[in-house]
Amino acid sequence: MAVLTRETIEAAFLARELGLTSSADALKLVLTYYPADRLPVRTRLLLEELLDDRA
Repeated sequence: MAVLTRETIEAAFLARELGLTSSADALKLVLTYYPADRLPVRTRLLLEELLDDRA
């Protein structure tokens, strides 16, 4: 489970507000604004944990 930091809470809120339902959707959006080669691995992992474990 993701540690509840301000960053995590804000990411979850933003994903919900934007209607993102999977980490793939969120990653696609992020990569339109941020270069893939500079995206930290922890960002990808956080997106997967926040969005792909929803039930």
